[in-house]
Amino acid sequence: FLLFYQITKAYTEVNSWKDISYNEYSMEIAEYTGNSGKVLANTNLAFSLDYGRLCSYSDLDQVIAKKLKFSDYIELNKIEYIIWTEELDIIVKERPVWNDLYGNIYSYYDDAVSFLDNKCTLVKDFRNKIYPVRIVDYMKKREYQVKIYKVHPG
Repeated sequence: FLLFYQITKAYTEVNSWKDISYNEYSMEIAEYTGNSGKVLANTNLAFSLDYGRLCSYSDLDQVIAKKLKFSDYIELNKIEYIIWTEELDIIVKERPVWNDLYGNIYSYYDDAVSFLDNKCTLVKDFRNKIYPVRIVDYMKKREYQVKIYKVHPG
């Protein structure tokens, strides 16, 4: 009985992922970010962006450590696109529970949202069940929002 249970459980888990494609997710993002220019995004995009293009949310601890504004970080790193996922909103709402993922983003969250609203153009808004969140407890529970912003030059 135990073997049957384990096989059934494994099949159910593998089958639940069959309709979720990383390739489709990354291609949707690439359609709007192109093949050049730096992108601020979740670390799971490291597999789909050319080397040197990804600036991860995890790197934003420099904003805190160096007492920078979010806009300073974007300018210093010459970031052209920002992939803002609903995960960031969840982390702030439930803080400090998920601070281990990207540090305490609360300190620059409002500044980042203001930057997105005033210094960027939303070029794509879509949803996905897996890749916008790294919090395993949330994956596949529902679709999460992904917003792709183009940073205004200068």
